[in-house]
Amino acid sequence: MENSVYIDALAADISMETNFDKETAKDYLETLFETVAKTLESSPEETVQIRDFGNFFTVFAAERVGRNLHTGEPLTVPAHRAVHFTPSKLLANSVNANYAHLSAKLVAANYEASGGANEQAAAQYETPVKAANLAKHERHERSGAAVKDERGGGKGLLWILLLLLLAGLLFALWYLSGRGSEATNAADQPVVVEAPPVVTPLVVTPEPVTPLTPSAVQFSAHSVKAGDTLWGIAKAQWADSGLWSVLLHDNTLSDPDNLEIGSQLNVRAKPDLANAETAAETKRLLEEAALGAYARYKEAGKNAKSLWT
Repeated sequence: MENSVYIDALAADISMETNFDKETAKDYLETLFETVAKTLESSPEETVQIRDFGNFFTVFAAERVGRNLHTGEPLTVPAHRAVHFTPSKLLANSVNANYAHLSAKLVAANYEASGGANEQAAAQYETPVKAANLAKHERHERSGAAVKDERGGGKGLLWILLLLLLAGLLFALWYLSGRGSEATNAADQPVVVEAPPVVTPLVVTPEPVTPLTPSAVQFSAHSVKAGDTLWGIAKAQWADSGLWSVLLHDNTLSDPDNLEIGSQLNVRAKPDLANAETAAETKRLLEEAALGAYARYKEAGKNAKSLWT
């Protein structure tokens, strides 16, 4: 987009205003953005406040019924948290500085306050009102003319459709009458019944079908330590805390939020959608794990604040 400002441009501006080089300024910016994101991820109920700039916060959206934009089929949109930003008053005033001198003005205020006794106030009131009424009348006339034109065009299209329908009916009558005469002539001819040809049955030997089986899954063991959580283990093992539902899918846990210290967890190799041979199996695994985790939390009546982190 031509009107977009990217991080490199922001880093260049910071470099010009400070003694930092461009790369250092870019590192600071990336660290700031990453810190804000991690704070919202780890503490979704909190608000990140940057003085004189604005507030970043998340809003919980409950599960709702939506519709597939491509097929129109109904689907269930799971509960999630949406990130919002509210600018500070200083930032909002700074952005609108060019419009600060403008203010709302009630044209009829002076006229109503004088009770109609002040002719000058009355003239000031009536002039813009008359102009507004005249403009409104002209708009109604233009819209009425446009409606008439549209109705006229609609009538023409209706006549064309009626003519096409009439032509179709005439063609159908002609075709059916021709078929009727052919059927009458055919009825006058003797019927010759030919013996059916002898058909030799074709014997097809089916080839054995190899059933599709999921690829072998290799697991490693992880010993639960104090302070361990499913999303923390997923981030440490796979660098993606969002895969914690796979751990819940592969292990039988009485309480996913309180892991038993010293217990052993089965940890598979990181699910890889980029592998063409196992992409379908991996996608099915992720869908089953996410739906299973959501059902577990919903059945337990928990808020599951870590469910979508």
